[in-house]
Amino acid sequence: MSTVTVTPLRQRMIEDMNARKLCAGTQRGHIHSCKRFAAFLKRSPDTATAEDIRRFQLHLSETGASICNRNRIMTGLRFLFRVTLRRLDLAAEIYHIREPQKIPLVMSPDETRRLLAVAAGARVARRAVPLPTARYVRRRSDR
Repeated sequence: MSTVTVTPLRQRMIEDMNARKLCAGTQRGHIHSCKRFAAFLKRSPDTATAEDIRRFQLHLSETGASICNRNRIMTGLRFLFRVTLRRLDLAAEIYHIREPQKIPLVMSPDETRRLLAVAAGARVARRAVPLPTARYVRRRSDR
């Protein structure tokens, strides 16, 4: 039988998350984020400074963490600093990144009008008009 010791800071964070009724998955994610931050610092997160947070965010960016993953990690740290440690000055240093909006690969209204005009001009039955494939649409959008 193994005995797992929990640091007072982790215990307090778990109690804060339970008090706010965060689900188990969210709690695991927040704890993992704080462990990752502590491993980066090589000391307890409650001794962190604003410069440490800035360096950690740069570290995440340089190691190739996705925007979604970086935001998830920083949400866990924000909870630690804002709720558990009540360090609002450090919580304010944490920023989230907006994920760029992806434009769907579809035909423009002008391309659709031209395609229908060609079909109408050729007096082709509606069901005989070949629909553009995804490959065609992608190729057209690259121009």
